[in-house]
Amino acid sequence: MKGGSLKGQGAYGCVFQPALLCKGSKNPTDPKKVGKITDYVDAKNEVAFGKYFSKIQGSNKYVIFAEPSTCIPRSKKKQVEKDIDLCKISDKVPMDTMVQLIMPFGGYPISRINLDPSEFNFMKTMEQILEVGTFLLLNDVCHFDMSVQNILFDANKKPRVIDFGFAFRPSIFEAGDLSLRWREIGFDHDTETPEVTLMLATHENISLEESIKGLKQQKPAIQHLASICGVSPDAWAGDIRKWAQTSNSFMIHDWEACWKTYWPGFDAWSIGAILLTLLDVQMRFHTFVESDTWKTNANKIKKVLMGLCRAHPAYRIDAAEALAYLTDGKHPLISSSAGSESSAEGYAWIQEKKARRQFHS
Repeated sequence: MKGGSLKGQGAYGCVFQPALLCKGSKNPTDPKKVGKITDYVDAKNEVAFGKYFSKIQGSNKYVIFAEPSTCIPRSKKKQVEKDIDLCKISDKVPMDTMVQLIMPFGGYPISRINLDPSEFNFMKTMEQILEVGTFLLLNDVCHFDMSVQNILFDANKKPRVIDFGFAFRPSIFEAGDLSLRWREIGFDHDTETPEVTLMLATHENISLEESIKGLKQQKPAIQHLASICGVSPDAWAGDIRKWAQTSNSFMIHDWEACWKTYWPGFDAWSIGAILLTLLDVQMRFHTFVESDTWKTNANKIKKVLMGLCRAHPAYRIDAAEALAYLTDGKHPLISSSAGSESSAEGYAWIQEKKARRQFHS
């Protein structure tokens, strides 16, 4: 019987393909599936979202989710895979006290993708990642951990999102859910939405001005906004400062109200930061800069990215709004002419946002 090779790891734990050997089982693991080694809380949320997504038709086009069954992996010394020593979390936590989630192999992260414009279609990828964000939005899901590591590309280079350990459903979100989702403060966490970073800084008694300075100087997305879109970091800082000084929920530290109000912008910021990173790579290729695609769509792309990474969360556009603008309202998820229930919901969502968002004026 063989265990699996390490495919990736992060704060959550490690991913192996095939899955590691399970405690109390003599059956070999399925080589077409992966196993995610994680803690109980993360696993519980992953399984809950797996069950939720399994009831939504077509969800596997946008997300990769865990199967309902889980197992306890065998102890480290009883695993047969040489890569087992590379799983850092197993140095701190006994492997047989963790949980292994099983899910289909979804492909490779952006770091494993050839980003040469001759092989990589930025416009298509941008639209597809916004599709993922729109699907989550319209199905009452905030991923809250969208990053380059959590988007996998299949053999056809179609992206899908994984890792729902931090995800939540805004319609049933409660104050107690916050305690499981606070992270360590870090102004350079590129895909963490800036208003949440300010909340974390408040917990650490870091002043507003020091926090804004940290964001302005350390968050890569802000540097990319400046170099690619011409957004002044000082102007960006002024925008987030205006929100922090006028938002009642932020000023009185009502974090539950903050999250319930601004959650659509959480994943929007993350997606914008990811796309800015990808575009920064593309801009290093002369063939991309001189391409008809860039010359034709540069202004539209920049406007979308500036909207997704707007500092003030009340004025930040969400993934559905970005998808609608990028596709001139013709994408099936948000088009009035698509005819499906989901497209009707998407169209209604866009119309409501157009009525009150500066971006659309």
